[in-house]
Amino acid sequence: MILVLNGTSVRGWGFAVTGEQPLPEEDLSAQTSSTLTAEKGFKGKRLRVKLNINFENADDLKSLVLLAQAVDASGTRQVYTVSNKTASAMGVRQVRFSERLSAQEMEDKQAWTVTFVLLEHKSVAEKRESKALADSGNKVTSVGPADQQAEQEAAADVSWFEENVLMSADSRLSGGGEVDVV
Repeated sequence: MILVLNGTSVRGWGFAVTGEQPLPEEDLSAQTSSTLTAEKGFKGKRLRVKLNINFENADDLKSLVLLAQAVDASGTRQVYTVSNKTASAMGVRQVRFSERLSAQEMEDKQAWTVTFVLLEHKSVAEKRESKALADSGNKVTSVGPADQQAEQEAAADVSWFEENVLMSADSRLSGGGEVDVV
């Protein structure tokens, strides 16, 4: 067993399955040498598959193309239960074809080099996030007297400078008037 999708073996030779866990983050350092970043969660894992199929086994390539093109009753790409050592080690149970399927003729052999990507479906991180959203959606939040009092205190806590200078300048700018700078 190299790679099995819903009980269908993907046939070929020279298999290489690479598992990837994207860990996206954004650089927050601007123009400095800081290493500060913002994490952007966990995205679904990917399995990048590379194999070879002999020209004489063209039906194996046709079968693989049909698996990639398969859709479910709602018209979305078919989700497959995957059996593979790399997938199992990375905790990937269900996948769907993603990005592309490519078949390139090999120069020195009568065969194709086939590559494709399987994207994890309903990752553990996605399930946790969905559950957290569902749990938070069940909670009813209301604005009580304590919240209203805090808002009133914050509004009353405006300094003389903010009220007299900044608000005056703001109203003049919004009205198209000029602001005198002292």
